[in-house]
Amino acid sequence: MGWMPVSPWRLRAGTAQKVTIGAASNSSTAITADTHAILLSVTSDCHIRIANASATAVATDLLVKAAWPPIVLGVSPGDVVANIQDAAGGFMYLQELSH
Repeated sequence: MGWMPVSPWRLRAGTAQKVTIGAASNSSTAITADTHAILLSVTSDCHIRIANASATAVATDLLVKAAWPPIVLGVSPGDVVANIQDAAGGFMYLQELSH
């Protein structure tokens, strides 16, 4: 892969996902081809793991707080975003981005 600018990003139509945050790990569907970043926000604090389709989030993974603004994270095509609650359930929203 060659050089990739950091911004500006644009939303990829039809790629938004809403994933439940709960006591057990839940995952998004696979990131589509040619996507290398996502915009992610959550309604309750949770831990996330970005990895291949068999990813399972655990309580020691990256903490994402509901109080934070949406964040841009790097991904690879085929990755999923798995989450698990920190203290309470809610929802994780993600949107694929492109240039």
